[in-house]
Amino acid sequence: MQDWEYEVSDPKRIGDYLKLYDQSITSDKERESLMEMTLQSLEDLLEEDRLEEFAVYEKLTEERLIKFSELHYKTLNYWSSGNFKVSKYIRNIKKH
Repeated sequence: MQDWEYEVSDPKRIGDYLKLYDQSITSDKERESLMEMTLQSLEDLLEEDRLEEFAVYEKLTEERLIKFSELHYKTLNYWSSGNFKVSKYIRNIKKH
């Protein structure tokens, strides 16, 4: 299960992912996985046209991606260069 973060992500759990992400005991590796799960969940929200939920969580996710941009450099490159619905939002984050 090389891409397990994408397989287990669940848009209903984005709040949980972000809460865990913010805990001081969360390691950088765990943060990377949680961010991948969050971004896949945001993609799922867009695909399901759940735009109000997306708007709330996209802003919260963006804050963390900006704050930890060095940690998420590869993640930002992957999601911004792909043909994903969320890509245009990630491209905007990379410009900060």
